[in-house]
Amino acid sequence: DLVGPMGVTSNTTPLTASVAALLVQMSQDNPRLSNGHYTSGSGQRIYHAGSPEVVKAVLMAGATRHTENDGHADITDWGSGENELDNGLDRRFGAGQLNVYHTHRILAAGEQQAGDEVATAGWAYNREFSPGDTPTYFLSADDHDELQAVLAWNLDTSDEPTLHNFELVLWDASDRDEANWEEIDRAACSINNTQSVAMSQMERGTRYALQVVASDGAEADFESWPYALAWRIDEGEAPDTEPPSIELHAPAWGNYLLGPTTIRADAEDNRPGVTVQFYVNGEPAGEVQRSAPFELELDPAEFRTGDTVTVGATAIDATGNETRARDVRLQVVEDNRPPSVVVRDRPRGDEVTLTIRARDRYGVRRVEIQLVRDGEEEPEELEVLKFEDGNADVRHEHIINTAHLPRGTHEIRIRVTDLAGNERVETVRLRRR
Repeated sequence: DLVGPMGVTSNTTPLTASVAALLVQMSQDNPRLSNGHYTSGSGQRIYHAGSPEVVKAVLMAGATRHTENDGHADITDWGSGENELDNGLDRRFGAGQLNVYHTHRILAAGEQQAGDEVATAGWAYNREFSPGDTPTYFLSADDHDELQAVLAWNLDTSDEPTLHNFELVLWDASDRDEANWEEIDRAACSINNTQSVAMSQMERGTRYALQVVASDGAEADFESWPYALAWRIDEGEAPDTEPPSIELHAPAWGNYLLGPTTIRADAEDNRPGVTVQFYVNGEPAGEVQRSAPFELELDPAEFRTGDTVTVGATAIDATGNETRARDVRLQVVEDNRPPSVVVRDRPRGDEVTLTIRARDRYGVRRVEIQLVRDGEEEPEELEVLKFEDGNADVRHEHIINTAHLPRGTHEIRIRVTDLAGNERVETVRLRRR
């Protein structure tokens, strides 16, 4: 129902358990946090704050849904798209990431009663909730505040295992007549024993209400059953109206699509969570990319020679603000002509200086200088020059010391590859006497 910033489950589980133990210890050390207690099946006195339902609700209500971790993956798209479940949680992250500060704040606020105006953080425990009851907790907030609330209860195993079906509703209860309340959010999943509602951009002067109800149907056929409700209101931020920035980068060698090509987008926003959607000729290309590097791979084999391919990209921030980058247009070129290569050698004593010039209309990507010793087949790599963005005119000198070579005729190979993958190989023979 929640996650931790530890990378693996085996580390997150004891972390969560230790925070739960802290809450239970708080409940025992501070009986005044609770309005009552009950006796467990083993005869142990359990204060309300230490009940399993309360501990679970407080842990989940205290979870963080957007994180900025140090050295671990972040939650940047909590509840996005189809990931939000009917009970108001995320199918991947549950209630969010464990946060000991928030959970401590909620439990330390103490047990609060239905029908009252409750604090901005707190919890409630009801051991006698019955069908037809609608316990309601009233809240107020400042402009831009954010609410997170969780309802939790246990499976009924007293006879046939039964999951009683509870719902959690958030109302705008500004009107004193309940018939005129406006529903803001409702968590009503019949297959879970947790429900969660949330709200951002709350408004000063509005009266809010959290209400627990039992759903209609056979699941509501029970005399009474306990639940726990926990909530917190945090200071929020004003609405984000600033759109993200995005820039598309064409290949440095020009607007040609010669071979497999990577188009990169640089996207930034004033808040975490910016995503990028690429487009090719107006149609979405691949899935939405949620983290950098934002890149699109293009293969000219997918287009016809002479076509113009238009690449676009849109940056979308967590609020939904969008920015469309300036399109990049690439012409599909069929380049079957290998680069031209001229090699001159100047011997001087034991040294031979190779002067290499390699040219290509669209650009040279790679120059390899290799030595093949007399009587051997496998070449020895002497030097490699790489030009990922292409270089139309490569000029280079390479000095070879022949003193270490055995007698015989050796071969220097200069292999030049252009951006389209065409190759040309020139050779120079060295005779060692």
